[in-house]
Amino acid sequence: MHWYAGLEAICRTDVPLHHYTWYHLGGPARWFVGPRDAADLGIILERCRTHGISWRILGRGWARVDVAVKASTRGARRESARVN
Repeated sequence: MHWYAGLEAICRTDVPLHHYTWYHLGGPARWFVGPRDAADLGIILERCRTHGISWRILGRGWARVDVAVKASTRGARRESARVN
């Protein structure tokens, strides 16, 4: 079972991050999750913690908050979450 089990409706894979950055830079995110509300965000961040995945907020909170998540293990992968 993968870390985003039950969140498939809001999780996409291999999403280019350049669409979500000011300078349009960034490679593909392994996962990009668009939480529908604060409860979804809490679930996502708890699962990241449980699976040892670090995360980072992208943007400055205008219309949405983007949370980039990056595995902290060897061979790091990029993963992301977004709050509308």
